[in-house]
Amino acid sequence: MVIKSYFGREHTIIDGQNLNNVFKISNVDSTSLLEGFTIRNGTPIANSQFPEDNGGGILIYSGTNNILLNNLVIEQCFSGSTGSGLYLHSGSAIMTNSIVRNNLNGGIHLHAIASYLVLDNVRVINNDNEAIHIYDTGIEIYNSEISNNSHNAISFIGVGYHPNIFKNVLFLNNGTAFSPSYSLGAALNLDIQGAQTLIENCTFYNNGASS
Repeated sequence: MVIKSYFGREHTIIDGQNLNNVFKISNVDSTSLLEGFTIRNGTPIANSQFPEDNGGGILIYSGTNNILLNNLVIEQCFSGSTGSGLYLHSGSAIMTNSIVRNNLNGGIHLHAIASYLVLDNVRVINNDNEAIHIYDTGIEIYNSEISNNSHNAISFIGVGYHPNIFKNVLFLNNGTAFSPSYSLGAALNLDIQGAQTLIENCTFYNNGASS
């Protein structure tokens, strides 16, 4: 599967008009590419079955293996759980040179052990709720920015079945709507069992709780 715009994300806009998930991607491999779009106003159909009730912008599920998401903007999307912009369930992806912003219930969600995500040169900014929520898995983030999100920059629950790597990441102004002691205002909330985590050359500044 290769879906690529000719004119780039500034000129190629897919507006879901809040009628459905903008993209539902399943059963594709690492030769697959989604590149060069602004994806906005995605909302799952009411009463959809899990996991199709998640990921208003992009839902990746059902055996997808390391699809490349490049040069995207995902914005103004909604779903009932966190991860309104991008939701991964039983799927993995590599996202590069992209922005996830202004989504109405969290930016990115990784759900369970079969899901994994690598971010490189990605900005996750200005999302309502958590920027990235991770359940029973891990994430790799390089050369990126997570800033101005209303809750945690990154929140983990469950078991860390996969390691976490953060290199050259800026965590800025996350959770500032909450008091300094409130757990939903942190940069990194590693409330998880067995989370092997490497943090290298990262900056934590003005987040709402102690990082």
